[in-house]
Amino acid sequence: MFLLYRVPQGRPIPRSARDSNNQISGVPTARVCFIALPAPAMELPGYYRTSLRNEDPRSYVNAYAHSPSQVQGDTSFLFSFDRIVLSVVIKMHATSQMCKPPKNAHWGPPLKVSVVIPCYNEIATVETLVGLVREASPPEKEIVLVDDGSTDGTRELIQERVHGLVDRVVFHEKNLGKGAALQSGFKAASGDVIIIQDSDLEYSPSEYGRLIQPIAEGKADVVYGSRFVTADSRRVLFFWHSVGNKFLTLLSNMLTDLTLTDMETGYKAFRREIVERLTLMERGFGFEPEFTAKIAKLGCRIYEVSISYSGRTYAEGKKITGKDGLHAIWCILKYNLFTQVR
Repeated sequence: MFLLYRVPQGRPIPRSARDSNNQISGVPTARVCFIALPAPAMELPGYYRTSLRNEDPRSYVNAYAHSPSQVQGDTSFLFSFDRIVLSVVIKMHATSQMCKPPKNAHWGPPLKVSVVIPCYNEIATVETLVGLVREASPPEKEIVLVDDGSTDGTRELIQERVHGLVDRVVFHEKNLGKGAALQSGFKAASGDVIIIQDSDLEYSPSEYGRLIQPIAEGKADVVYGSRFVTADSRRVLFFWHSVGNKFLTLLSNMLTDLTLTDMETGYKAFRREIVERLTLMERGFGFEPEFTAKIAKLGCRIYEVSISYSGRTYAEGKKITGKDGLHAIWCILKYNLFTQVR
């Protein structure tokens, strides 16, 4: 039998495929691959896991079906292309919760980006940070600033000098935690892609282009900025803090079956519909392991990119402590072993 699927421009073609370089009417910049498979392969969905990873094969054949309603799981139907009739069997290997790749991701309109900035007692950095975000690419972006009950004058500074520099400001009457601030920011954001930007200048807004590139190319649903695979400069700080981060990442990877190098990074980007499918519970720093566990369960396409990092000392305002690390261990176990996505 034959397998037919569409490959968006820029996506690598499996070595086992023979590229015919044909153009499909109504589907710009598309190529068609014909892959000969023995009949027993109909019962072995492993090829999809190899070539399409965590993507829904149905989304790649809808353009060729006589009717989209024909593509309903394990279905056999006929396609006609260049006078060749192909019998195709789609064997779905993932759950109904699987992340769907965006349609026409590569040749569609530019993505609208929303930058969500959680802020708590950052009077020394928040105004500078907002200025850097405004200057960063892409030039057209939505900035959502969430003040999480600051008590050091940050709230007043935002009201007097920063409010007019951002698109939306959300004020919490009391400190609820970073996770709660992010949830408020996600609800206020309207972009196609959301970037999380801490307000303490540890992560540089100048790297937004690198962070969202895999999403813009249609390759990723979620991108993590890793502090541990970077070739760029980074400030040398606490050894045991680094050990703790790597241990938490290792424990998370063991349960999610991912290969992240920096699960705890505060520099992430993702398609907005991903977070809309999650019910997030953590109100503090437990957001990172919860989010990672749940996107892994969704089967999202996850990428990592290297980033620079300028960490702070506790004297300079760093807030995460060993207690937060112990809570992160509990969150890794809880959201991977005992909790559903929604």
